Amino acid sequence: MSTASDALAARRAQGLLGARERIAVLLDSDSFDEAPRCGTHGVVAGSGTVAGRRLFVYAQDATVADGAVTLANAEQIGAVLEQAAQHGAPIVTMLDTAGTRAQDGLSGIAHLIELQRRHLHARRRVTLLALVMGPCIGATSVLAALADLRIMVAGRAEMFLTGPEAVEAASGEIVSAQDLGGAAAHGARSGLADLVAPDEIAALLHARAWISYLPDRRHGGVPHRPTADPPDRITPALATLVTDDPARACDVRELIAAIADEAELVELQPDFAMNLVTAFAHLDGHAVGIVANQPTVLAGCLDCDALAKAARFVRLCGAFGLPIITVVDTPGFLPGVAQEHAGIVREAADLLAAWTECAVKRVTLVVGRAYGGAWGVMAPRPLGTDSVLAWTGADIALRRNAARADRLAMVDPVIAPEQTRPGLCRALAARRPR
Repeated sequence: MSTASDALAARRAQGLLGARERIAVLLDSDSFDEAPRCGTHGVVAGSGTVAGRRLFVYAQDATVADGAVTLANAEQIGAVLEQAAQHGAPIVTMLDTAGTRAQDGLSGIAHLIELQRRHLHARRRVTLLALVMGPCIGATSVLAALADLRIMVAGRAEMFLTGPEAVEAASGEIVSAQDLGGAAAHGARSGLADLVAPDEIAALLHARAWISYLPDRRHGGVPHRPTADPPDRITPALATLVTDDPARACDVRELIAAIADEAELVELQPDFAMNLVTAFAHLDGHAVGIVANQPTVLAGCLDCDALAKAARFVRLCGAFGLPIITVVDTPGFLPGVAQEHAGIVREAADLLAAWTECAVKRVTLVVGRAYGGAWGVMAPRPLGTDSVLAWTGADIALRRNAARADRLAMVDPVIAPEQTRPGLCRALAARRPR
């Protein structure tokens, strides 16, 4: 008869970690304080620290009934969620589950719905990060979708509401679980994965890094870390980075790295809507969110996916209280019947709504083209942006080759590209709470 230890040994033979081993990689050494099990198996939960910051964590144990969620599991997870909310500490969930047990019937669905409600209640107060380490199917996939940020493990993670068998029965389509809802699919097509990690260890290390950019709770204060990178650092390389030559379009990630502390940034959804970059970085030690057009993809045009990606990120930063830097270099909206029928007008309106709902400090930097209606949704001053900077040579106009607008009326200072980091640091510090 197979035992739990046999199941764990089988997983290790596949290069996979057990639930406690996953938690040990995430947390600081010897910091895990496991919650009482109360007679239940299938979930390991408790609290610990990451770089000295306290957080709560639960990991589903796939060696027990393939991680199927029982009523006892749901109650244990719910208790940890409530503790995290009470303490104002972040939550990291590690999802690896076949769903509910068939023998539980409708009661299994009922306790999953209750668990979803408790995740939502916790997310209203604290930061929630989900790591999808294996299957996460049916109603349990919603638990991942409810998180603020999601990391999926390549080749292992799966998220879908209806599986391959149901798809084939309904439409005749034959598709594998990975093609239907694997990490690659959600990383590049749906955008549900904020990051696809190559393996479990990488996913856990990324989670540790991400926590440094996020506050413990909603509007809990912008995280700060010491830096030796001076705020007035000049960056001469930026002087030639952006040109008028389409064949020499710059990768905006080079620009972000050039201005960020120690050239470090964490990009979200890097394989989805690649014509727009969303990222976390630090400037003068303070965490910020960055929204930037990417001229190397679709010439930086905004399409439906890019608009939706931007709106989600703006709301995310608004919920966390993170300042936002918007880097603008776009010739306009992507034209075409497909885009109009896909609802580009709706997505543009939703991004406008996200900006107007967002109460954080906002600074916009125009480095190249800022044309027409697309400029109108990239955080210009009329949307409540605190400060708008522009590089010398930036083209703010109705369209290409049109008469340039009076930039002095559209921006605060016009700055030389090499002065970008000092200019942004000054703008962010202007109204930063002391």
